[in-house]
Amino acid sequence: MDAGSLPTFPNANSAHQLNQQQLQQQQAPSDISKISNGLERLKKRMGNYRQHHTECGPRFDQSFTGACEQQSIETVTLQKRFLENKAKKAAKKADKKQPENASLAGNLQSSVHVKMAGRPNHENSPFSGNTHRSLMLMKDMCGNYMVQKIFDTGTESQRHELRQVIQANFMMLSMHKYACRVVQVAIEKSPVHQQIFMIQSVFPDDIVELAKNVNGNHVMQQLFRCVPLNVQDYLFDRVRNQIIELCLDSYGCHVVQCIFANGSPNHRSGIFNAITGNEYVLLELIQHPYGNYVVQHAIRK
Repeated sequence: MDAGSLPTFPNANSAHQLNQQQLQQQQAPSDISKISNGLERLKKRMGNYRQHHTECGPRFDQSFTGACEQQSIETVTLQKRFLENKAKKAAKKADKKQPENASLAGNLQSSVHVKMAGRPNHENSPFSGNTHRSLMLMKDMCGNYMVQKIFDTGTESQRHELRQVIQANFMMLSMHKYACRVVQVAIEKSPVHQQIFMIQSVFPDDIVELAKNVNGNHVMQQLFRCVPLNVQDYLFDRVRNQIIELCLDSYGCHVVQCIFANGSPNHRSGIFNAITGNEYVLLELIQHPYGNYVVQHAIRK
């Protein structure tokens, strides 16, 4: 051993290790007891939770059922109140309506009854000399159905008077939400010369506008379904130069498809040439939300 070094003890490390082992053996029983005590407390707490759940479950079910029943009662009450308010509003609207509508409907119904009974009375027609009354009924939500019925059960004089009114107001009635139905029935139930008179009452420049209208396009389709092919030529000549414009329109595309279905071979070939003559136009139609239906219709036909 050097003079400046510390003395060494060979058995010091083994003694230290022995002390550590003894301390661990003494601490092991205490750790086990702590773990067992923790487990016991956890079991006790879980038992308390289960007992609490068992006791509160029936009370929750009872309160939940009561809440559902209360909500059902409130819902029925609110629904009843809503229906009562709705009925009151409907009654107020009915009171505000003019009594003239009821008298008009009664006169029209009596006129139809006279015809069905075999005793036509031309003087009692509700349309005789009263254009305003006829127009009002044609544009009425319910009255338009009665006017349509005249074309089936009315006298020839009554039908003629209605055709005269339609001819004088063809564009206005064709674009009306309810009156357009009367125009379509008039086209279907009229002879060819009367159909021609109706078509001639429309300015040539207005035919495209009629085909692109939300209600007028149905009238245009009815014309192509009902009039002879030689009369269709007049209509087709007015829209020939605007075929692509109609194909790209949400309502006009239906008219073009109707021409494909009911027009002459010359009409179909004219439309087909218009949409396929230019590859850029054809590509635009194929990719268009409305024009693509026209192309599909052309391919099928």
